[in-house]
Amino acid sequence: MLRTRVRDKGNLVAEQGGGVRRRQESLGQMNVGVHRAVADLTGATGMALVRAIVKGQRDVRQLAKWRDPRCHKSEEDIAAQLTGHWREDHLFSLGQALKMYEAIQERIQDYERAILEKLREMEREECGGKEPPELKNKEKAQAIRKRGEEPLRQALYRVRGEDLTAGSMPSEWRPCRRWSARTAPT
Repeated sequence: MLRTRVRDKGNLVAEQGGGVRRRQESLGQMNVGVHRAVADLTGATGMALVRAIVKGQRDVRQLAKWRDPRCHKSEEDIAAQLTGHWREDHLFSLGQALKMYEAIQERIQDYERAILEKLREMEREECGGKEPPELKNKEKAQAIRKRGEEPLRQALYRVRGEDLTAGSMPSEWRPCRRWSARTAPT
């Protein structure tokens, strides 16, 4: 069961990339350079800009105000990239791509909850409630927390009794996939 959930979640993550490409295509057809204005279209600023455009905001100065404080570009730089034409058909496509992305994101979160629930059922008695040791690499620990993978790290530790993230932990939860393929009952 765990293996299936991890595999299905991975498939959804791959599908999510198609939604990002569709949004970039719609924006590109309108000559709106959100992808040039921000480093990550799925980041806080990129998502805020796309949502504002879909909701009807066309003033580039107002759009630039959606800039997240952590964004490296200034409001002026962002506004300069957002000048374009706002064709109704492309705006519709952008809205549909955003809806699909958000629906897939919701399904991914459902899978993540189901994976954590299954891991809770598989906890070792001697590891129940224990926290994994602190990671020596502070940057890695921060990256795991930023990606929201700390609950998985803790759950895997309680199942295996060892920290599977001591190596590498890409966004598709490779330790969980590696572990489930070796030892998880189906």
